[in-house]
Amino acid sequence: MNLQLVRVGVRVCSMAHAALLNHVKTLEKTLQLIETEEEFFKMYDALRKHKSEFLQLRPQLLAAWKRGGELYTLQIKETDELFDNFTLRKKIAVFTDPQNPSPSWLNLPVFCWRDAGDACVMLWTAPHIRRIGLAKELLELLGITRAYNVLPESRSFWEHLAIAEVDRLPRSGEPL
Repeated sequence: MNLQLVRVGVRVCSMAHAALLNHVKTLEKTLQLIETEEEFFKMYDALRKHKSEFLQLRPQLLAAWKRGGELYTLQIKETDELFDNFTLRKKIAVFTDPQNPSPSWLNLPVFCWRDAGDACVMLWTAPHIRRIGLAKELLELLGITRAYNVLPESRSFWEHLAIAEVDRLPRSGEPL
């Protein structure tokens, strides 16, 4: 009996997750430059929470943020539906950032580090919101046509988008 209840609970959770995932997918989003300390550390904390390999690049991420104009995310656009439905805003906030939900700040846990041109240095999406087109949407809004040092596990993603791989990141002191 308890096992059945647990299975039903998991199914209800996964159904609720799927419903919110679909809702997040369909909401209008805007490109958001990561400008403030709060935004930078929310991004960094998301990497830590999900034990991302990109944590090894924290000095480079901080330097990119300090230079400005290189780190971007997607933000859910304020609509009449979201303005009028605080419960929905809160559900989306908890879904996108369970540790520190903020219904007034709906940046999604997806980001791109773009060089001074049209190349992606780093792209990351939180595992619980992958495969719904957020990374693709972010890359399109940024006009990305090249990617540095593509990870083997993501090569098919880049190939599907027909985004060319650049062999290496510039060395220290070389322009991006």
